[in-house]
Amino acid sequence: MKISSVWALFACAACSSARIAGGAVVAPGSEPAGVTLSLFSMGRCEDEKGARVPELEARISVVRMADGRLVLVDRRPGYDSIVVDNGWDEGDSRVFQLAVKKSGGVPYLREYRLPRSGTDFGRLVLVDRVVTWRDSPSGFHASYVEAARACFLTPYGAKAG
Repeated sequence: MKISSVWALFACAACSSARIAGGAVVAPGSEPAGVTLSLFSMGRCEDEKGARVPELEARISVVRMADGRLVLVDRRPGYDSIVVDNGWDEGDSRVFQLAVKKSGGVPYLREYRLPRSGTDFGRLVLVDRVVTWRDSPSGFHASYVEAARACFLTPYGAKAG
């Protein structure tokens, strides 16, 4: 099943055969320290046809580092954490993108769109068909037409959608 393979790829982002652009995989407890600006949990998830799929437990935070940079940290019980440093502002949102490529395969994209206010709902999409890649000052920007999976990100203290 395509969705399972996409999710498995991201769960296995730390596998030695995977290459990562736009961030890194770190052991739990060694995530970057800084000021947490916003904190989200995983909400409702759907596949590309709109069918509901199980949500994985996750805690996603935006952290301001001592040097002023913003990074996103995605923590999941039982897995290494994902730290995304490829990000930019787009209107009222902060966008973070991470690309993962397994040897012999095409790159997959994780895109997080979070409200800069930190109080509204955000969105995580997993993309297996990227249309374009281009370099940017922060790393790269990828564009796509359709996500293989999309999940609402619920700010802590709000009710899940």
